[in-house]
Amino acid sequence: MIVKEEKNGFKLYKDESAIGRLDLEITPEYIDALFIGVNPEFRGTEAKDYLLNALIDLSNEKNLLIHATCGYMRKWFSRNRPELLENDFQ
Repeated sequence: MIVKEEKNGFKLYKDESAIGRLDLEITPEYIDALFIGVNPEFRGTEAKDYLLNALIDLSNEKNLLIHATCGYMRKWFSRNRPELLENDFQ
């Protein structure tokens, strides 16, 4: 699987077919994580991990915390990487 950065987030590809995406918006204060999803046949696999790791890398690269508007990502970051969440979501 390969993650490609796009204008408003990331897309996940397997064998040249898009199988997932993570939508975001970068502000001067934080990265707003808006949506994450993968095709139904890839749910329960490591597919979302590829997208979440790309978001973590972007957060580190830009030195910005994550404002997780998406409920799934808010819960995931609260459990796994709370230090990356913007204060409103800790």
